Amino acid sequence: MKRFALLLLLATSAFAQNDTAYTDAIKKFTTEPRFLTELVDHLPASDSVPSPLKFNGYIAGAEGHLTYAADVHRYMRALEAASKNVKVFSIGKSEEGREMIVVAIANEDTIANLDFYRDITRKLSDPRKIGEADARQLIAQGKPIYWATGALHSPETGSPEMLMELAYRLAVEDSDFIREIRNNIIVLITPVLEVDGRERQVDLWRYREANPKVPTPPLVYWGHYVAHDNNRDQIGLSLNLGRNIMKAYYDFHPQVMHDLHESVPFLYVSTGTGPFNPALDPIMINEWHRMALNNVDEMARRGLPGVWLHGFWDGWAPNYLFWAGAGRNTIARFYETFGNRWPTTEKRIVRGASDRAWFRPNPALPVVTWSLRNNVNYQESALLTSLKDMADNRERFLERFYTMGQRAIAKASNEGPAAWVVNADQKRPQMVHALIALLQKQGIEVHVADDAFSITTNWPPAPAKETADKKPADAVKFAKGSYIIRMDQPYSRLADTLMDVQYVRGEERVYDDTGWTLPYLYNVTASRVVNPDVLKVKMHLSDAVTPEKLFASDAKFPRIALMHTWAATQDEGWWRLALESMGVPYEYISTQDASRDANLHAKYDVILFPPVGRVTSQEIVNGYPPGPPLPWKKTDLTPNLAVDETDDMRPGLGLTGVENLTHFVEDGGLLVTSRDTAVWAADYGLARWVRAVDTNKLKAPGTVVQAAVTDKKSVIVNGYDDTVPLYFSGSPVLRVGLRDDQPPDTRPSGRGTKTDPDVPQGRPFVAAPERPKNEPFAMPEDAPWSVEAIMPAEADRPRVIISFAEKADQLLLSGMLEGGDELAGKPAVILAPRGKGNVLLFATNPMWRMNTVGAYPLVMNAVMNWDKLR
Repeated sequence: MKRFALLLLLATSAFAQNDTAYTDAIKKFTTEPRFLTELVDHLPASDSVPSPLKFNGYIAGAEGHLTYAADVHRYMRALEAASKNVKVFSIGKSEEGREMIVVAIANEDTIANLDFYRDITRKLSDPRKIGEADARQLIAQGKPIYWATGALHSPETGSPEMLMELAYRLAVEDSDFIREIRNNIIVLITPVLEVDGRERQVDLWRYREANPKVPTPPLVYWGHYVAHDNNRDQIGLSLNLGRNIMKAYYDFHPQVMHDLHESVPFLYVSTGTGPFNPALDPIMINEWHRMALNNVDEMARRGLPGVWLHGFWDGWAPNYLFWAGAGRNTIARFYETFGNRWPTTEKRIVRGASDRAWFRPNPALPVVTWSLRNNVNYQESALLTSLKDMADNRERFLERFYTMGQRAIAKASNEGPAAWVVNADQKRPQMVHALIALLQKQGIEVHVADDAFSITTNWPPAPAKETADKKPADAVKFAKGSYIIRMDQPYSRLADTLMDVQYVRGEERVYDDTGWTLPYLYNVTASRVVNPDVLKVKMHLSDAVTPEKLFASDAKFPRIALMHTWAATQDEGWWRLALESMGVPYEYISTQDASRDANLHAKYDVILFPPVGRVTSQEIVNGYPPGPPLPWKKTDLTPNLAVDETDDMRPGLGLTGVENLTHFVEDGGLLVTSRDTAVWAADYGLARWVRAVDTNKLKAPGTVVQAAVTDKKSVIVNGYDDTVPLYFSGSPVLRVGLRDDQPPDTRPSGRGTKTDPDVPQGRPFVAAPERPKNEPFAMPEDAPWSVEAIMPAEADRPRVIISFAEKADQLLLSGMLEGGDELAGKPAVILAPRGKGNVLLFATNPMWRMNTVGAYPLVMNAVMNWDKLR
């Protein structure tokens, strides 16, 4: 009886320590008990620290509630005010002026001495500056830092809600599990990365609640410039989001960076299918797998279905946000949980991820009733097991961080190269300086040669068996002031992957771009130097390089408009950012504006129509299907819908808009198109005698290819060499001319070899004339008079300014390329005259993610010479 009374007392005491209202709500909004764990099936009560329920009026994951980023931040500051275990840091603002924060959580003593622990990770980040004994002492004293970030992608709405609850739990709960985390590590939380997009997403939820019987407008703007691509800026570092994260990274030097995403059911833990980025330390990749397997095991033994790894992302490109860590010896990882976008409970049918596989032995349920709270449970439970893993292996994480730094420094003398050298003596010094400035912005050390020098690069490597009379490799000459990127520095692996050439086999399953070699994309030359003697060259650390402006401050610009659709704004957002980075003024208009203005040339000399992304020409013209209006504008209900506005997103360009743009060109304007808008210009007749052709074998997913200048007199190619590297992403393949290229000659079965002529019997042999070279507007060999009426005058014919390399084996510079014969020799840049004006068509995207800086002048040469292009 006494034992029963004691157990009852303990149970009552434990129950009293929990917030019963919050705990009951957790269970209410969780659709099945199997979607809940003992880690998150309760919330401790506190008399002094506000829970999300007390502060917001609802729990994390409650039906019908999403929290604005500003309110999430207010909650985190309320935690800071109430708990000595919490500290909030401001890390910068978005393009629209909204704050980003980092929340640090640990025990009271650690928070009070946070600078001491930050200094330890800073010292460990550069093993050149500390001895081995010092490093061991720092590892013994230090506390590893785990940085979790949420809401990078605005439609993925669960993580800010979860991270408020997690922050409270870590600050307040007194279980052994949480206490171990609080005492042994430092947890950093950035609850909302894309703060502009979060506010707009919550606005749209308010609209949806107020208008339940009509469709909700699509989230066409996330950030001020880009949407999903905010997770593809880690090469260019052009968005405030990425730059703010880098600032915070250098303030803390965390050992793990962890992005929280939502897409596939129920929880994918990042490992990658491969190919893995070849510059990564194997220790990094091994830790991806070790930590992921720990997550899967911890969740499986708690009975949660649908937790898996491997079969989603590849691990190749360095453009993801978490490469802020991966490129700097910090373990980088992410989750994908199952989200509904809205805070509603929905019946979901799961295909694919409900199939059992070797990497998914316990798949998701094929049919499930899913709630926002389920999503919170999965995210928080898995993240807590990762935090506990770090707490249980405190020194391991610090030691791995330090060791990867050591191995990065040893790269110069181990696997190589010893350095990359960018010669100061180049035709385009502005591009050289822009490249060096970007490397410095990445935190990569760049040195400058004090004098001219010559050195054999030892690359490519010599054959295994040298002949006795083989001449030694010629030395390469580098001018005084050449830039040397040494590989004996902590961030050598990042520098190497940005500078080096990539190769991806055609059968690989890739997730994003496959080639990004910056010297190609900046149109400069760089040398991979394996010879370690390069490190003995007399040099000094470069000051910060400021690239020259492309245009003088008093440059006379034409009247420029940049036109977007209401279908998608991401690709054109990169164009806006590129223009602004060059100081180019423009007016921002939509296709709806163009459809309303019959005299566009009265306002504009140049209209830029960047790629839309994944749309057809008909969708550009027709817009959304008919239906109730889809407003995108600031109102009391939706105060954050910004950048541009419309009463209804549905109307597209329309045939009237096509006609207005046709008149704009015929009146003397320049219309610049790219990728799908170039196809639209051809399909709707603005660019005559140009069309897109189908391909069957071509695979070029974000590839750098070789192109050749075919019209050297054009001002568009001023400043370019005979060849130019271009970024190409699979389509479109364009063709100029009246008809298709003639198929290659074949012969019937008969005498002789495959290349011998056939010889009919019983008559003298008559050889067929040699077939003329395929020319876009060549007269037919037979009966040329039959095409007189349709042959355009020479002045009206589109001109190919740049074409892709003539032969398939000359195309690939970096990345993946299969079926290159379908691209070889095809036009890359076309100028199509019409009336007094011109349509400029790019088969490529010359302003892609602020990476293709070397192609910007192709656009700007045309813009600045808009009336002198013929």
